[in-house]
Amino acid sequence: MRIADVGTGTGIWLTALGAQLPASVHLDGLDISFEAMPPSPWLPSNVTPRYFDIIAEVPKEFVHCYDIVHVRNFAFVLQDNDIHSVLENLIKLLKPGGYLQWAEPDVTSFRVEKTEPENDANGLSDLMKISQRQDARLRPTWVPKLPALFADCKLEGVEHDVRDAPPYLALAMHECNLPIHGLIAQKTGNEVVAEELGRTHAKNCKRNKNGLVLGFYQMGGDWQKTRQGRLMLN
Repeated sequence: MRIADVGTGTGIWLTALGAQLPASVHLDGLDISFEAMPPSPWLPSNVTPRYFDIIAEVPKEFVHCYDIVHVRNFAFVLQDNDIHSVLENLIKLLKPGGYLQWAEPDVTSFRVEKTEPENDANGLSDLMKISQRQDARLRPTWVPKLPALFADCKLEGVEHDVRDAPPYLALAMHECNLPIHGLIAQKTGNEVVAEELGRTHAKNCKRNKNGLVLGFYQMGGDWQKTRQGRLMLN
């Protein structure tokens, strides 16, 4: 069996999975950079980093190569007009009868969660809106359309599900996402926007300790077989 993790990053998904599978299963981490991945001597012997650009033409050696392909957290990378070609590329990676697992945060479900109704949520809402105006990657619309996109690619038996994180995990996810707004403040060429973002970001780093977080629904799942498949988003 051969499994690919597309956009492997740190390789954490592969290494965690590898601990549950026989060493005979080939685990390939596909990405355009491996700077975040541990050095080869620290990786399991069956984990192999391989260069792969998800938006480029699929090299022949990858076509129909994998039994399972895993994709996660491309919502802030891919634009709406990228998705059809990317999905076609992912289908090419699969062997007939193979599975693809795809999980994403749905930014269109953005909301503010409160521990108490009287908590002031305006600051967090403003932070998200300011950042979204500066970078289109923070306002993708394709994630909730994934089931329809699969159908467009002639996949059959599409099913989908959407899950929400419990509050204690939502807080952890919120903490991980807050630095994004700080980075946008640093990189924007607009000094007025940078000052506004920086000020709002600093205030909200404190407010989340009082029971305010940005929440998003999570979509994810697997579908079976090239051109004829099943999708279960979870």
